[in-house]
Amino acid sequence: MKTDLKIYAALGVLLLAVGGLYLAKQNTKAQATSHSATSASADFPAISVPKDDAEKITKLEITSPSKDDKTKSTTVTLEKKGDDWMVVKPVSAKGNTANVRSLIDNLKELKLKEVIDRGTASYDNYEVSDAKAVHVVAWKGADKTTDLYFGKSGSRGQMARVGGKDGVFIAEKYSSYLYTRDVKNWRELGILKFEDANAIQVEVTNKNGLFSFSKNGEKWSGSKTSRDKDGKLEKKADKEWKGFEVAKVKDLLRAYKGLSAEDFAEEKADTGSTRRRTTAA
Repeated sequence: MKTDLKIYAALGVLLLAVGGLYLAKQNTKAQATSHSATSASADFPAISVPKDDAEKITKLEITSPSKDDKTKSTTVTLEKKGDDWMVVKPVSAKGNTANVRSLIDNLKELKLKEVIDRGTASYDNYEVSDAKAVHVVAWKGADKTTDLYFGKSGSRGQMARVGGKDGVFIAEKYSSYLYTRDVKNWRELGILKFEDANAIQVEVTNKNGLFSFSKNGEKWSGSKTSRDKDGKLEKKADKEWKGFEVAKVKDLLRAYKGLSAEDFAEEKADTGSTRRRTTAA
């Protein structure tokens, strides 16, 4: 009986030793894997823009392939003038500061998490080549802070490469719609912005004549200057205009107090527009 106990005890010790050795090997393997992953991640280029640098960005250039013809591309250049952003290419116009701000905020979050290819041979395949990628360049004064190319997006993630460095990586936090806007959406869309309750005078000029509305206290009055047979405004206004309706003036103010553009006509295009002027207190 005592011999049996000794055998069982010896087996127990052996099992504990084997189990301890197995756990030690697993722990060593896990540490090696973790160290390898950490080393690989540390080897990735840093692409996020530090918060302080992001606030100092003064110029952005975004080149995107055409949605209709992938062999063509459009470059939008935006520059900061004082507190405002301006579109300087392909048109000259006031920029949409909110949309620019959203892109800059996204630049602060970007990072690379995995390497796909350390070389350059697969650039076309992953659409990160000069001809196929969304190319984003940002400057802080004369210094370039960002030079990134974004390509395919699929089950593996968002493909990207860094300007001046070889390799294809997977990028995190990239939001495509922030970078691939149509030119019109980089422009300021707001046309009018005022409080309708503060308006005290409105003028509308169209093919029918000049319509003038004035507010005294809470009461609106209106006059109409008709056009003669040659289309010119008559010299005398009809201040007793019987067709005047206060409700229509209020409807007009509500419609125009936050007027914004949906698109932009080509330069010098004849839009057949009606002129309106509003004065606020």
